[in-house]
Parts: sequence; structure tokens; C-alpha cells
Amino acid sequence: MKKIFLAFAVYSVISGAGVFSGKIPGEWITERKFVHNGEKHLEKETLDFRADTFRLILNITISKGTLLVRDLRIEASGLWKMRDDILVIVMQELRFAGVGETRGINRESFRTVIRELRGNYLTDPIRLYRVLKLTDSSFVIHGEENVEKSYSRN
Repeated sequence: MKKIFLAFAVYSVISGAGVFSGKIPGEWITERKFVHNGEKHLEKETLDFRADTFRLILNITISKGTLLVRDLRIEASGLWKMRDDILVIVMQELRFAGVGETRGINRESFRTVIRELRGNYLTDPIRLYRVLKLTDSSFVIHGEENVEKSYSRN
């Protein structure tokens, strides 16, 4: 019996199988509002997990006084693995797909915003998350940046 348990444990570690991994595939959505350095942020995120790949679509609106960047669309894709309650995401591609509206911001300032966002994602393409909850309809993770995100199935 001990050998069977050990064989199963080794297989689970090698295959990356975890308690939650079978429930992750599918499309998950979340919306988050926060203020950072006086800027109001609204992020709408869609995460679409497939067998071992994912696609991320992030729409961001940033406003500060009369300045506005609305619906900046970021698309990313890569690989994911789950082991026990740890979700590992590796971003392989990142692109800025467009922007809905800009107001009161010049081209150079807009490029600075893009560079900062690109740097945030590409400086460290490997992200680790602890899965706090995963059911058929909700998914809660806690990330390295000490932010908890709650997703619902789309």
C-alpha cells in the first residue's frame, strides 16, 4: 500500500496534477477598481485556460483629473501549470491591441504608459499564484504582488 501511495505522489508531482487543476480550464472574468498614485484604474480581465495554454485579455481605463486612457486592450498568451494549490503562469507573448479613447494625454506620455505596462509584464514573465478557492463558478487567487483576485466563470 505504501508503494502505491508513493507511486501516485511521484506521478502527481511529475505530471503537475493538482487538487484543482481539472477545474481550471475554461473562461474566467474579473473586474477590479483601484487608485494608484492619484490615478483611478479600472481593469476588466478575461482569462481563458486551455489544456496547458492560456490567453489573457485585459482592458484598462486610467484617469487622473482631465487625463484619460479608456479601454487600452492588452492581450497575452502563454503556458500554465498547477501543482497542489499553486498556479504558475508563464507569459510568452504580449501585445497592445488598441485603445478606445485618449483625452488630455500627449503621444509621449501615452508611450510612457505603454512602456510601464509592458515592463510590468515582461520583466518577470513567470507569475506564481496561490489558489484560495476554485469551484465550478468561482476562482480566487492571491498573487505575488499581494493582491487577491476573484474570478467568475464566463
